[in-house]
Amino acid sequence: MLDSILDWAAVFLPTLLSIGGVLVSMKAPHSKHHRAWRVGLVGVGLAISALTVWQQSRSRTAHATEVSTLNGKLNTLEGKLSTVQGNLKMVQGYVGNLTQQGQTEAARRQQAEKDLAIIVQGTGKSTREGVVSDIKAGRASTPLAVENIKLFSRPEKSTHADAPYAVRMTFQADTSIPRFLLNVHFNNELKYVSIGPKVGSGGNEWYGGIEIAPANKKVVALHVESSGDAILSEDSPLIVNVESDKPISVAEFIRFPNP
Repeated sequence: MLDSILDWAAVFLPTLLSIGGVLVSMKAPHSKHHRAWRVGLVGVGLAISALTVWQQSRSRTAHATEVSTLNGKLNTLEGKLSTVQGNLKMVQGYVGNLTQQGQTEAARRQQAEKDLAIIVQGTGKSTREGVVSDIKAGRASTPLAVENIKLFSRPEKSTHADAPYAVRMTFQADTSIPRFLLNVHFNNELKYVSIGPKVGSGGNEWYGGIEIAPANKKVVALHVESSGDAILSEDSPLIVNVESDKPISVAEFIRFPNP
């Protein structure tokens, strides 16, 4: 408010001074009023000069304050910009670390899949070689054969204390079989049945059931279907383990027509 008054005074008072000068010039030089007007004009001129100096000082102070405020805001903005740049670098570093970790994890997963494939292939090969060596060495019984399927059986180490007798059955096909229904009869009742390791190239998922028949504990019923082309083939045998609390051996092997 005061600055506005000073601004108007700096404009208006010189005008009054000019008018006063004109009036003084119109008076007689030797009149007493003429001298008073001159003294008044000088006083007013000095007051206007002081007012002008004061108004300029206040303007400079206000301008300096504005400049200081703007500089402070600029410094604040520069600080915020530096913080944002630092955060951006942190985010870029974090993204780079995540990318590197993702690449490392992908490489590790690929290597694990390769190692697992090698293990599975090695297990399948050793199992097939074990079946062949058992047959050649006479440890496996004479195979029982039905349509396109042979059954090899041999004693196996039991995994249950209450069923110390175990037999390992290996089903070998001479063609690709996508599904089959089999019954294997034993000379004594069974307590446990389990699937052995899947070997060979048959990687299709399968479903169905392999269980001890509820009505006759001496029979293992196998009803298996593949979600792909074949579950049983020449290079992909099926291994089933059975266990009992009495000595057991395969008595009969029956294949039923597919439903």
